[in-house]
Amino acid sequence: MIYASPPLEDSDTAVLELIERQRERLKLYTQSTPKRWLGSLRRSTFARAIQGSNSIEGYNATLDDVVAAVEDEDQLDEKTETWHAIRGYRNALTYIGQAATDPYFEFSKQFLKSLHFMMIGYDLSKYPGQWRPGAIFV
Repeated sequence: MIYASPPLEDSDTAVLELIERQRERLKLYTQSTPKRWLGSLRRSTFARAIQGSNSIEGYNATLDDVVAAVEDEDQLDEKTETWHAIRGYRNALTYIGQAATDPYFEFSKQFLKSLHFMMIGYDLSKYPGQWRPGAIFV
C-alpha cells in the first residue's frame, strides 16, 4: 500500500455509524440487484473519461461510440484500433473500480502492468503488460 489510512477519531466513527444506519433504513427503497453502470450521468461521465484519455493517445471517437463501448454494444467497426483502445480502457477502469472495493487489494508493479495489458493487449508490438524496452517520445 502506498499510504496508510489515518486512525479514526470518535467523531469519524460516529459519522460512519450514522451512514450505515441510514443505508440499512433506505435499503428497501434502493435497487436490490446492482447494475453494471447506474444511470445516464454515471455512464456519460465514465464515457467522457474514456474518450478524453484515449484522445490523448490519438484515438478519436464520438461520445456515442464510447457510450456504446461502455454498454458493451457494437457501434464502431470492431476491427478498428480505436474500438480496441476504447474497450481496453473501459476494461481497465472497470478493473480499477473492482480493485478499489477489494479489502485485500495490494498496489504493485504487476497491477500496473496488468492495466497496461488490458488497455493495449490487442497490439502485441506495443509490449502489453511489460515495461517498454526503449525511450518514449511525446
